Amino acid sequence: MCRYLWLWDLENGMELAKASAAGLAEMFLPALLMKDADIISRFSAGVVCVSSILFFSASIPCILSTRIPLNIGQLVIVWFIRTFLSLMLAIPTALLIFS
Repeated sequence: MCRYLWLWDLENGMELAKASAAGLAEMFLPALLMKDADIISRFSAGVVCVSSILFFSASIPCILSTRIPLNIGQLVIVWFIRTFLSLMLAIPTALLIFS
C-alpha cells in the first residue's frame, strides 16, 4: 500500500499508510491518527474509516450468516483489498477537491 501512496507524492503518505493499516484494529483509528495531517490525508483517512464501518457492520455479518466458505484470514484479505480500493478512490478525489 505504501508504494501506491508514494505515487501520489502525498505530504503524509507514510503516516496515511500506517493509519490505514491500523484501521483493522479499530475503525476510527485512521482518522484519529491523521488529525494533524494535511487535508488530503485527513480526507483519505476519513474515507477509509467510513469504508471500514460499512464493511465491518454490513458485509461481515451477512457473510458469516450465510454458507459462504470464508474464514477470518480470508476476511482480512478482503479488508486489505477494500482499504486499498478505498484509497485508490479517495486520494484522487481529495486531490481534485482540495488542490
